[in-house]
Formats: sequence, C-alpha cells, structure tokens
Amino acid sequence: MKNKIELLSGKRFPKERDNHIIACNAYLRMGPGRSMTKLLKHWDDRGTKGGYKPPTKTKKTLGHWSSNFDWAGRKKEYDARIEDEENAALDEANQRARERVLRVGAALDYKRIERLAKLLDRLESMLDEYLIMEDAKQLGGHLGERYDFERYNSSLISDIRGIYDDLAKETGGRVRMVETDVTTDGDKLEFIDIVAAIQTAREEVNQEKKDHDDDRRK
Repeated sequence: MKNKIELLSGKRFPKERDNHIIACNAYLRMGPGRSMTKLLKHWDDRGTKGGYKPPTKTKKTLGHWSSNFDWAGRKKEYDARIEDEENAALDEANQRARERVLRVGAALDYKRIERLAKLLDRLESMLDEYLIMEDAKQLGGHLGERYDFERYNSSLISDIRGIYDDLAKETGGRVRMVETDVTTDGDKLEFIDIVAAIQTAREEVNQEKKDHDDDRRK
C-alpha cells in the first residue's frame, strides 16, 4: 500500500487527496508573504525548467482547496511552530555563544591571575634586600649635622598590598597575605603586621638615637 503524504500542519480531511496535500504543503513552505499567485508562478517555473506537473494550474482551484481544507488555520499553526523552532534555535545559538565568551573570559582571568602572581613573587623576593632603607636628614641647615636613620620601604609594601587586592578581585574573595612563623604571645602574625612592628621598632630606635645626640649637643 502506498504511503500517504503527510501534512506539514493540521490533520487530513476525509476527502483530502494526496494532490491536495502536496499543494497545501507547498503553500505552507513559502512562509510569510505567501500567496496563491506566487505558488502558481513557482509551479510554472518548475514546469518550464524541468517538466514538473503541478497539482493544479488555476487559482480558482487553489481557492477551493484552501477553503475546503482550512489552509488559513494550517498556515497560522505552521508559522507559529516554525517561529517557535527558530526562536529555540536562536536561544541555543546564543547560549553557545555565551558559553564561548565565558570560556574565553575564564582563560583571560587565568592569564591575569598568572601575571599578577608572577609579579607578586618578584616583588616579595626583593623584601630581604629592600625592606629596610637607609636615609638621612640634615639638621640645622646646610651647616648642621647629618642625621642618618633607617626606614622601611613603604612604596614596595604598598605595591605588594595592591597586588594582593588585585588578586582578591580576580578570584572573587579577599586574599590574605602569607603567614610566617613569627609569633607574639602565641598568636601568628601576618606579614603586614610584622612590617608594622619592624617600623615601630625602627622609629623608636631612631628617636632614642636622636634624643641621645641632642643631649650631647646641649
């Protein structure tokens, strides 16, 4: 038994034959802007080029088929389904595009974090040599006494802290500075706490030295 041609939309009517279905499907496939006049021209072009025999050659016959077999209802249902399918395909394409952007973004984030980490390692390697800086002041004008003292490298510490803040932003959280084994009353100190303690101690020593030198000059 020969298989019946399937409708693109709607259900077959009892008296609807295959040539009626072929005509309806061709009409539906034309999409928005379709018309019976355009359908007949399309069939005429196919017949001229390849000997195609259309289901009918008259607009009047198409009009009867359209009325008898609810082409208007089928058209509405078909167009709505095609639009839903196109929207779903577009949503899927947009989702794939977003995923590609996120993957690229993640790679870029990783590269930025990697560069920041390398820069941080380089700056921290300079701490042993450049944490404490020698400085001097001239007391009493250009003929006065030179006063030598030490200070900690605040610009280097500031740069290191800035990189820690940048890493925290890139990783979505606050990055704590590396802890050391130095303890005070059993509590572990963070690096920045140690720097502050060293600075305080240095300032106290320098102040004592200054006071001592002032007493000698009196």
